[in-house]
Amino acid sequence: MMSEIAREYGRGLYLLAEEEGVCAEMLAEVRGVAAILAAEPDYIALLGNLSLTREERTALVDAAFSGRAMPHLVSFLKLMTERGYAAHIGPALAAYEALYREAMGITLARVTTAAPLTDAEREALKARLDRTLGKRCELCECVDPSLIGGVRVMVDGQLYDGSISGKLARFKRRLKELSM
Repeated sequence: MMSEIAREYGRGLYLLAEEEGVCAEMLAEVRGVAAILAAEPDYIALLGNLSLTREERTALVDAAFSGRAMPHLVSFLKLMTERGYAAHIGPALAAYEALYREAMGITLARVTTAAPLTDAEREALKARLDRTLGKRCELCECVDPSLIGGVRVMVDGQLYDGSISGKLARFKRRLKELSM
């Protein structure tokens, strides 16, 4: 569950980007920073280390992101760091992304496959989901070899299971029902 701090800061960043007319550009940068921070969890711990002065912690943000990220995003990271909210940066960036998708009418489809999708498969699946759901979908892909084959999609809390393992499980349940 996302904290109120993360929601509020993510919303603030989104409103600023909206006011400046740079929501899509900011989204690309937010995703890039989120990926960097996810790959370096020790960096967030360092930013949250209160034995460092506020100036030292914000200097770390400047060293890592100034000139590489939009100034508003760098200011956002520094503000959260200054206020002792470094642990909330990742969730706040996720909140920004959720607000962007909501504003653009995009729904997130969590797609799980047994093997990575090819570009052609990805485009075909996206087109089919867009058409079937009547919404623009953005795919969040995950690979799980236990599916054996096929695809499992979670959209707006609804599971669509076309995986071989899912079909086998349903077949097994039906056989049990028939044998009773």
